[in-house]
Amino acid sequence: MNSTNTASPLAELVRQGKQHYQAGRLKKAEKFYRQVLLLDPGHPEALYHLGMIAGSMGEYQAAVTFFLRAIERNPDRAYLHFYIAAAYELLGDPAKADQAYRRAATLDPKNPEIFLRWGKFLSNHRLNEAAALLQYALKLDPPDTMRSDINICLFEVLYSSGEIERLIDICKAQLARKKDPAVHSLMLLCLHYRSIWSRERIFEAHRAFDENYGRKQPVILHGKDRDPNRKLRVGYLAVDFQKHLGGYFIKPLLDLYDRSQFEIYLYHLPILGKIRTDETTDHLRRQATAYRPISDPNDEELSKRIRADGIDIMVDLCGHTPGNRLMAFARKPAPVQVTWLGYADTTGMSAIDYRVVDEISDPPNESEALVTEKLVWMQGGFLGLAPSPDAPPVGELPALSNRHVTFGSFQIIQKHSDEVLALWAKILSQVPESRLLLKTVYLDREYNRVIFRDRLAALGISTERIELIGSTEGHLEYYNKLDIALDTFPYNGTISTCDALWMGVPVVTLYGDRHVARVGGSILTHAGLGDLVAKTQADYLRVTVALANDLPRLAALRRSMRDRLSHSPLCDTARLTRSMEIAYRAMWRRWCAGQPPAAMRVSPIEAVPVECVR
Repeated sequence: MNSTNTASPLAELVRQGKQHYQAGRLKKAEKFYRQVLLLDPGHPEALYHLGMIAGSMGEYQAAVTFFLRAIERNPDRAYLHFYIAAAYELLGDPAKADQAYRRAATLDPKNPEIFLRWGKFLSNHRLNEAAALLQYALKLDPPDTMRSDINICLFEVLYSSGEIERLIDICKAQLARKKDPAVHSLMLLCLHYRSIWSRERIFEAHRAFDENYGRKQPVILHGKDRDPNRKLRVGYLAVDFQKHLGGYFIKPLLDLYDRSQFEIYLYHLPILGKIRTDETTDHLRRQATAYRPISDPNDEELSKRIRADGIDIMVDLCGHTPGNRLMAFARKPAPVQVTWLGYADTTGMSAIDYRVVDEISDPPNESEALVTEKLVWMQGGFLGLAPSPDAPPVGELPALSNRHVTFGSFQIIQKHSDEVLALWAKILSQVPESRLLLKTVYLDREYNRVIFRDRLAALGISTERIELIGSTEGHLEYYNKLDIALDTFPYNGTISTCDALWMGVPVVTLYGDRHVARVGGSILTHAGLGDLVAKTQADYLRVTVALANDLPRLAALRRSMRDRLSHSPLCDTARLTRSMEIAYRAMWRRWCAGQPPAAMRVSPIEAVPVECVR
């Protein structure tokens, strides 16, 4: 309006609306901005703020209406297209959201926030485009806080699509710019998914982690009671005290531990900002002496908490997996520190004293030079499996009714390298009419399903022979669709292998040159199925094809598998519990005597120190 009678009142209304908006008094701001529209129905500032207010109240359609009116007056304002894109996204209109983000990016191509939000939006369905947008956002030199957000989103996009080599390159570039223990840990984890990196190179990358971060943390000496025979307080730290890791491997320890000799403290970490619990968590909480949910991300505070609890032996169940708290361990909050189970390699940390393994996963006189911890070899295996009590009955061999063999893998997408798929394609080519079933949560995304079909098609496997399944209810029931499970390499499965075996499905694995590639061999050997452990890819092919051509053996294995496992060292949880307790006592006595950590062989009867080769 041009009238001098309305110009001053209009400006005053805009001023008051802005003042209330900036103070967070949105209802009062809305009142003033609506009065502005009575004087000037197309006032862009009032329309913009009313759109923002509507959006903050969850009224996304109203927000779109206000933004559209503002765009009519100012079509070249990038921020208006940016916010209407967000509103369309929340309304569930991806086509219009994509169009609006594209327009905002065209108008303001140097704004990293636009490309961050657009990339996040596309990460739900067009992962390759999302990665390109996020990488472009990084090139725009965003502020550090935004750069961190971009990296987190980019890491998730690349990891979720199995783009491991690309993800490692991004991690290296980020680390060259700024040291970050979380980024370094992610890189270390990803190095295990492919065979192209030697175990020596991977070990050096772990040592570099300690040099760059671990050794720089302050350490306070312990003044604890050095009584070698007193009751010990053992702490376990993990993100997963739920059904899988917690239920299969931790629950037996807490159900069976000697309460006259040990107290157990659980430290439960969040993943993606949330501590996840279920009925297994509730059970573990009841069995433990104390349960500590850890929501504070501060490593110093966690270290203080562990010290205040008087923990004698602290056990890390995370390693370099996401959400780990290795920087708290670097401060040495407990006099004896151990890593076990959650990560398939050394931590590289000088502050962690021992690593629990067995002689198949980590052969003596070969493995010691590739870890910073002292190895503790468990007789009978480093795992003690308590199978799911909710597992459905084992079904009949599917091949008998299907008249074809179904191979399968229920492992995460990151483990399915080109090398793995190429070998599986050879298996399918040598077993006529056979099928391949892949199941993982990452196949919920259509993008990943398309990529997998294309990768297998390039190897000569037609779509009709492939079944791709994402997350489902009744996960274990799907093993009744498999005749033979195929283990991945170099990163073997653990829980997926145990699940398959308990459901009567034999697993063929390839025994490699490092722990991550030997877990399958350890599980199968201790389950009495060592003949399914191949030493070469040619052997893997031979063993799998021979098994597929022997339906009577497959049927017999299926019928007898649960009984076999129940009487095997793999499922002898009392063995592992007693062995862990003997190991803890031996570790403690060495510390009390002022002796350095030493490698040891442990049985349910004794722990014997071993002279290790370095």
